Amino acid sequence: MSGIMPFIAVTNGASSTITGGQQEYVTPGTYTWVVPAGVTSVSVVCVGGGGGASTPSSSLLPAGGGGGGELRYTNNITVTSGDSYTVVAGVGGNNNQAAGTGNTGGSSSFSLGGTTLCLAYGGRGGSGAGGGNGGGLYAPGIGTGGGNGGIGGTGTSTSSPSYKWGGGGGAGGYTLRGGHGGDGAQATTSPNLSSGAGGGGGGGKGGTNSPASRLGVAGGGVGIYGEGASGVSSNAMVVPAPGSGGTSTTPSNFGGGGGTNTGAASQNAGGGGAVRIIWPGTSRYFPSTGTANV
Repeated sequence: MSGIMPFIAVTNGASSTITGGQQEYVTPGTYTWVVPAGVTSVSVVCVGGGGGASTPSSSLLPAGGGGGGELRYTNNITVTSGDSYTVVAGVGGNNNQAAGTGNTGGSSSFSLGGTTLCLAYGGRGGSGAGGGNGGGLYAPGIGTGGGNGGIGGTGTSTSSPSYKWGGGGGAGGYTLRGGHGGDGAQATTSPNLSSGAGGGGGGGKGGTNSPASRLGVAGGGVGIYGEGASGVSSNAMVVPAPGSGGTSTTPSNFGGGGGTNTGAASQNAGGGGAVRIIWPGTSRYFPSTGTANV
């Protein structure tokens, strides 16, 4: 997490320093944020953790990719100096190898007492044959804007060997959902190999029955510095491009759904969630007004 920084505004070509700043929580966990002196309004963005993918116990079994975490933001929240808010950055869902299913990603939130002001649900975990549901797809979070996470790709087992594993869903965007993960396919020429583009992260490509490309790719993540370029679809064995300042790691932070792999559970985990607070909320607000990392 980062500390308070000055916000520089430009008016008629002249810059002036405004009392303002930001706070980031990018490591999963629960925190307490105390409103600094002089701060009366904030804007907040939350990204839920990506869902974990299924880990097949054998290369002959199907596996579904994890769903992407959703993104929600709430602007111009009235706050009082000295008040303490609870901030939760959701953990990326890992894999329960004993059950063969992925765990749902943790929710990210910003709340005062029992009142939740911003909430982004994590992506659902992938199952053996089915893909993970996108975060917030059935239970949208709390906020004035944002997008659902993409659905994880589905694995199939119609023939043997069935190296057909689904890709992870992309994280939700500031105005659109994340890309859906590609389904597993029997042949490299099948049309459902490609993942979907999205307003946040692009979805991961589905695997095939070729030993060289049977793995499902993790979904792209989303950034917390405001809306940027959307994630793009992928038809190659690479992590798809994330949107809005997300990273290109595997899995992609923040909120990318886990890809399928026969390896350790950590290799199938979803990307972690995050929360960012910026102020003053009257002049800095999402999706893109004064949201840069300054």
